[in-house]
Amino acid sequence: AGELRMAEALAWAQVMGETGVEQGQCLVLAGPTGVGKSTAMAWLARRCAEKGRRPLWQYAPEMFARLHMAEMQHHPITVADVLLIDDLGAEDEPRSRAKFEALIYYRHAARRPTMITSNLKAEEFVSRYGPRVVDRLQEWGPVIYIVADSLREPVEVGAV
Repeated sequence: AGELRMAEALAWAQVMGETGVEQGQCLVLAGPTGVGKSTAMAWLARRCAEKGRRPLWQYAPEMFARLHMAEMQHHPITVADVLLIDDLGAEDEPRSRAKFEALIYYRHAARRPTMITSNLKAEEFVSRYGPRVVDRLQEWGPVIYIVADSLREPVEVGAV
Protein backbone atom coordinates (compact mmCIF):
# COMPACT_ATOMS: atom_id res chain seq x y z
CA ALA A 1 0.00 0.00 0.00
CA GLY A 2 3.03 2.30 0.24
CA GLU A 3 3.79 5.19 2.58
CA LEU A 4 1.01 6.39 4.86
CA ARG A 5 0.46 8.56 7.89
CA MET A 6 -0.33 6.84 11.19
CA ALA A 7 -4.08 7.52 11.02
CA GLU A 8 -4.25 5.72 7.67
CA ALA A 9 -2.15 2.83 9.03
CA LEU A 10 -4.55 2.50 11.97
CA ALA A 11 -7.41 2.33 9.49
CA TRP A 12 -5.66 -0.64 7.83
CA ALA A 13 -5.32 -2.30 11.24
CA GLN A 14 -9.05 -1.79 11.74
CA VAL A 15 -9.80 -3.36 8.34
CA MET A 16 -7.54 -6.26 9.27
CA GLY A 17 -9.44 -6.65 12.54
CA GLU A 18 -12.83 -6.57 10.85
CA THR A 19 -12.27 -8.67 7.72
CA GLY A 20 -8.59 -9.45 7.12
CA VAL A 21 -8.27 -11.92 9.97
CA GLU A 22 -11.30 -13.86 8.75
CA GLN A 23 -9.82 -13.93 5.24
CA GLY A 24 -6.43 -15.13 6.50
CA GLN A 25 -4.54 -12.04 5.41
CA CYS A 26 -1.30 -10.41 6.52
CA LEU A 27 -0.58 -6.81 7.50
CA VAL A 28 2.92 -5.35 7.80
CA LEU A 29 3.35 -2.00 9.56
CA ALA A 30 6.88 -0.62 9.21
CA GLY A 31 8.28 2.73 10.20
CA PRO A 32 10.41 4.61 12.69
CA THR A 33 10.27 3.95 16.40
CA GLY A 34 7.51 5.45 18.48
CA VAL A 35 4.87 5.97 15.77
CA GLY A 36 2.30 3.53 17.17
CA LYS A 37 2.89 0.30 15.23
CA SER A 38 2.86 -1.90 18.34
CA THR A 39 -0.14 0.00 19.69
CA ALA A 40 -2.05 -0.72 16.48
CA MET A 41 -1.07 -4.37 16.75
CA ALA A 42 -2.22 -4.51 20.40
CA TRP A 43 -5.58 -3.11 19.31
CA LEU A 44 -5.78 -5.81 16.64
CA ALA A 45 -4.91 -8.53 19.18
CA ARG A 46 -7.71 -7.34 21.45
CA ARG A 47 -10.16 -7.21 18.55
CA CYS A 48 -9.24 -10.78 17.56
CA ALA A 49 -9.76 -11.99 21.13
CA GLU A 50 -13.17 -10.26 21.26
CA LYS A 51 -14.14 -12.21 18.14
CA GLY A 52 -13.14 -15.50 19.74
CA ARG A 53 -9.80 -15.83 17.94
CA ARG A 54 -6.58 -16.72 19.77
CA PRO A 55 -3.86 -14.16 19.02
CA LEU A 56 -0.26 -15.08 19.78
CA TRP A 57 2.06 -12.10 20.36
CA GLN A 58 5.75 -12.71 19.65
CA TYR A 59 8.69 -10.34 20.12
CA ALA A 60 10.78 -11.16 17.03
CA PRO A 61 14.18 -11.71 18.72
CA GLU A 62 12.66 -14.18 21.20
CA MET A 63 10.53 -15.86 18.54
CA PHE A 64 13.50 -16.67 16.31
CA ALA A 65 15.38 -18.11 19.28
CA ARG A 66 12.44 -20.53 19.88
CA LEU A 67 11.93 -21.60 16.26
CA HIS A 68 13.85 -24.62 14.98
CA MET A 69 13.91 -25.51 11.29
CA ALA A 70 13.36 -29.23 11.91
CA GLU A 71 9.98 -28.61 13.56
CA MET A 72 8.94 -25.47 11.67
CA GLN A 73 5.85 -26.81 9.88
CA HIS A 74 4.08 -27.89 13.08
CA HIS A 75 5.59 -25.46 15.60
CA PRO A 76 2.98 -23.70 17.81
CA ILE A 77 4.13 -20.33 16.43
CA THR A 78 3.68 -21.51 12.83
CA VAL A 79 0.18 -22.89 13.45
CA ALA A 80 -1.05 -20.13 15.79
CA ASP A 81 -4.58 -18.96 15.05
CA VAL A 82 -3.48 -15.33 14.66
CA LEU A 83 0.23 -14.48 14.84
CA LEU A 84 1.45 -11.01 15.78
CA ILE A 85 5.21 -10.47 15.32
CA ASP A 86 6.53 -7.31 16.96
CA ASP A 87 9.83 -5.68 16.04
CA LEU A 88 10.83 -7.85 13.08
CA GLY A 89 14.39 -6.92 12.20
CA ALA A 90 15.52 -6.48 15.82
CA GLU A 91 16.66 -10.10 16.00
CA ASP A 92 20.33 -11.08 15.91
CA GLU A 93 19.77 -14.70 15.00
CA PRO A 94 22.07 -16.34 12.42
CA ARG A 95 19.28 -18.34 10.73
CA SER A 96 16.54 -15.71 11.01
CA ARG A 97 16.18 -15.27 7.23
CA ALA A 98 15.65 -18.99 6.64
CA LYS A 99 13.36 -19.29 9.66
CA PHE A 100 11.27 -16.28 8.62
CA GLU A 101 10.99 -17.55 5.04
CA ALA A 102 9.77 -20.95 6.26
CA LEU A 103 7.37 -19.38 8.77
CA ILE A 104 5.83 -17.13 6.11
CA TYR A 105 5.72 -19.99 3.60
CA TYR A 106 3.67 -22.22 5.93
CA ARG A 107 1.42 -19.47 7.30
CA HIS A 108 0.72 -18.07 3.82
CA ALA A 109 -0.08 -21.53 2.43
CA ALA A 110 -2.52 -22.17 5.28
CA ARG A 111 -3.92 -18.61 5.09
CA ARG A 112 -3.24 -18.05 8.78
CA PRO A 113 -3.66 -14.33 9.64
CA THR A 114 -0.42 -12.61 10.52
CA MET A 115 0.51 -9.06 11.52
CA ILE A 116 4.07 -7.79 11.62
CA THR A 117 5.69 -4.60 12.89
CA SER A 118 9.19 -3.52 11.93
CA ASN A 119 11.53 -0.54 11.99
CA LEU A 120 13.14 -1.67 8.73
CA LYS A 121 12.82 0.46 5.60
CA ALA A 122 11.62 -1.27 2.42
CA GLU A 123 15.11 -1.78 0.98
CA GLU A 124 16.40 -3.08 4.33
CA PHE A 125 13.49 -5.52 4.52
CA VAL A 126 14.29 -6.92 1.05
CA SER A 127 18.00 -7.10 1.85
CA ARG A 128 17.44 -8.90 5.14
CA TYR A 129 14.67 -11.37 4.23
CA GLY A 130 14.90 -11.58 0.43
CA PRO A 131 12.65 -10.63 -2.49
CA ARG A 132 10.74 -13.95 -2.40
CA VAL A 133 9.48 -13.31 1.16
CA VAL A 134 8.65 -9.67 0.44
CA ASP A 135 6.76 -10.66 -2.71
CA ARG A 136 4.75 -13.25 -0.76
CA LEU A 137 3.95 -10.70 1.99
CA GLN A 138 2.81 -8.10 -0.57
CA GLU A 139 0.54 -10.64 -2.27
CA TRP A 140 -0.88 -11.70 1.11
CA GLY A 141 -1.85 -8.24 2.36
CA PRO A 142 -0.77 -4.60 2.62
CA VAL A 143 2.82 -3.70 3.48
CA ILE A 144 2.70 -0.17 4.88
CA TYR A 145 5.56 2.16 5.73
CA ILE A 146 4.43 4.81 8.21
CA VAL A 147 5.79 8.31 7.73
CA ALA A 148 5.66 10.09 11.09
CA ASP A 149 7.71 11.41 13.96
CA SER A 150 7.86 9.57 17.26
CA LEU A 151 4.88 10.14 19.53
CA ARG A 152 6.98 9.42 22.61
CA GLU A 153 7.82 12.34 24.86
CA PRO A 154 11.41 12.47 26.12
CA VAL A 155 11.81 12.31 29.89
CA GLU A 156 13.46 15.36 31.36
CA VAL A 157 16.34 14.49 33.66
CA GLY A 158 15.74 15.81 37.14
CA ALA A 159 12.05 16.46 36.53
CA VAL A 160 9.80 15.73 39.49
